[in-house]
Amino acid sequence: MIKAEETYKKEHAKHALTDAKHKAMMNKCKKIAYLMNTRKCESVTQLETGCKGYGSCWEVARKNYNKNVDEVKIQEKNMKIQWRALKRIQCYLQVIDDAPKKDAKGKDIDNKEVLKACIGMKRPITDHLDIDYGKMPHEPQCPKDKMCPCTPFYITQAYKHGPKTRCAQNMVKNYKCPICKKKQWKAL
Repeated sequence: MIKAEETYKKEHAKHALTDAKHKAMMNKCKKIAYLMNTRKCESVTQLETGCKGYGSCWEVARKNYNKNVDEVKIQEKNMKIQWRALKRIQCYLQVIDDAPKKDAKGKDIDNKEVLKACIGMKRPITDHLDIDYGKMPHEPQCPKDKMCPCTPFYITQAYKHGPKTRCAQNMVKNYKCPICKKKQWKAL
């Protein structure tokens, strides 16, 4: 009986030590998992808030682009009108000029014929004055981090070894990542 009691004391001391080591390691794992979850939440939050600022920047650029295009279209239209008027004025100035006009064969042309040609002149081409406005780029899609803490996708990626329920069990009471809209911290 005495020998059994001594063996029991030795084994109990060993058990207490290994049990304490196991609890310490379990607490360490829970702390690591908690820190991992909170850092992931911070990462998701920073990415989301950064994207919101980028989207408003694109909105301002779009408004400026549309405003500038409207103004330039008006100026382009006026420029084409002025170009056509200039071509007609140049034609009529040939009538007033004292120098005789010659046709393609080198024969002199009468001012009346030049005037008739100016009156019957087709609308001058203004294609070279067309402005290419390009296309407004599409609104950039901000990359979303689909690994919100304790969502099923996150758990399968981050908790490859050990029980998957650790993610929900190690959390401070009522802790939630405010930026994540998916259901979190549910036991799997």
